[in-house]
Amino acid sequence: MMRPTRKILRRRPAFTLIELVIAMTAGGIISMIAGTLLIEASWALAAASQRARLADQSVRAVEQVLRYVREIDQDSSLTGLSQITTANTADLRFGIYGFRLTGSTLEMSIDSAASWQPVCNAVSTLTFRYYDKNGSQLSSVPLSSTDSANVRQVSIELVVGSLSTNHRVRSRVYLRNFMNEAAS
Repeated sequence: MMRPTRKILRRRPAFTLIELVIAMTAGGIISMIAGTLLIEASWALAAASQRARLADQSVRAVEQVLRYVREIDQDSSLTGLSQITTANTADLRFGIYGFRLTGSTLEMSIDSAASWQPVCNAVSTLTFRYYDKNGSQLSSVPLSSTDSANVRQVSIELVVGSLSTNHRVRSRVYLRNFMNEAAS
């Protein structure tokens, strides 16, 4: 009688339980690292976007203020007296125009301070500094009427902030109607 032949079963290539656990653990660690990197990159992008927005907002506000301040008039008899009515560290008024800081809002008036419109929000600091024709700072603010009449340059410092991000802009402008003094 013939013996029945046994089929020899060959092992199929497969993962063992230990190999499967190690592969899953390694995959989990790699996924956590990739997730952490993606989250940190999105935070960095959000912070950069916030800084860019603040920079744009503060630069536009300072440019707008400078556009008007540059045009401060001389007195009507052209004797070289600037027509500034109020000159404080955070309040400047001349002619029908004015700029002031109210709370955290930079405001502008174009109707002799009858109404004020917002120019920039989230302002933490607004500082005006005034200089005479020799470039010396007029430091006793609010300026007296004599010192106000002698102003030839105005510097503006504006700090706009949001949460932990601040952007500072400083600029200084010579009053256009007094440029003949600068040339001589």
